[in-house]
Formats: sequence, structure tokens, C-alpha cells
Amino acid sequence: MSAGKNPSAIVFDLYDTLVPGGSRAVRDGVSHAMARDLGVDPEAFAEAIRDSFDARCRGTLGDLHQTLFRLAEQFGTQPERAALDAAASFTYSELLQAGGLSS
Repeated sequence: MSAGKNPSAIVFDLYDTLVPGGSRAVRDGVSHAMARDLGVDPEAFAEAIRDSFDARCRGTLGDLHQTLFRLAEQFGTQPERAALDAAASFTYSELLQAGGLSS
């Protein structure tokens, strides 16, 4: 970079650099638990979560509750608010704890 020039962009490598992401097994475990709350197949839901990564990052599926509802709809169910609340209750700290990671 030339002296006196301001950078026009900064690129961050977020996962496993700034934010521990855990292993696929840990992330799938959280997806399986969410699926049970939503009343859908855990393996299929974990796959849907993985396949929707880009859309979820871009926010095109809506907020967390909307995203969970839309993903559950793919499996023929329309979960009630209580089921969505339960599935959404998994926090970052629980993900870290499940993976044996520290914050």
C-alpha cells in the first residue's frame, strides 16, 4: 500500500479465526437438536442448514425465526411459535460448550 493512501477494503477471515466455528459434528449436533424442536428429520435438517449457508449469511431467509420456519417448511411442517422459540434458544455459548471450545 502506498504511503498516504487509505485502504478501500478490509477482508476478514471470520470462521475459526475471529469466531470459533466448531467442527461439522458439533454444528450438526446443534442442527439436530433444533430439528427435534421443530419436528423434522434431524439429518435432513442439518443438511438444509449446511446448504442454506450462503442465504443465511446474506439474510435472504429473514431473521432467525423466519429462517427456521422456512427451512422447516421444506419438510412439510409449519412449526408453532413455541417450537421456533425452542429451536432458536441455542446460543453461541452452547455451541462453544458442545464443541469443547472456549470463548
